[in-house]
Amino acid sequence: MFLPTGAISNYGINKQNPDKEFFRKGNKHIPPGQLIQKERAIGRLRGKDKLKKAELGDWKKFKERNLSSGTQVEIIDPDRQLWEVETEHESFEAGRPGDVYKNATVTRAVDAETGELLYVKVSAAPNDFVPSATSK
Repeated sequence: MFLPTGAISNYGINKQNPDKEFFRKGNKHIPPGQLIQKERAIGRLRGKDKLKKAELGDWKKFKERNLSSGTQVEIIDPDRQLWEVETEHESFEAGRPGDVYKNATVTRAVDAETGELLYVKVSAAPNDFVPSATSK
C-alpha cells in the first residue's frame, strides 16, 4: 500500500515535460546544515517500533528504490532532497480507520527542506493485513 500525500505547494519547471510544473522544485543547492534535522524527519517512535534507516537523499533515488516501475509521480523534481525513513512496526494502522498491518515496514519520504510528508509505503505479508470490521 502506498499513500502519496496531498497539500503540496512550490512551483518549478518539469524538465521532462516543460509544459508542466513541479509542485516541489529541486533544492540540491541547499546545504545539509540548512535542511531539517534527521531526528525531526524520523519523528517519534512508539513502543516496540524500530528505526531501520534514516538517510538523506533525493526523490530520484527514492523513486527508483521504492516505487514500482511505471509509477508516475511527476509533481516532485528528481533533485528534491528528502529524508528516506524506514521503520518496523508490530502493528500499523493505515488506509481506512481500523485497517491494521501486522509486522509492517513503513517507508516514508520526508521533504528535507519543509519537513512535509511526500510519500508513504506500507509493506507487510498478505496474511498480516487485518481489515477493519467495517471494511469486511
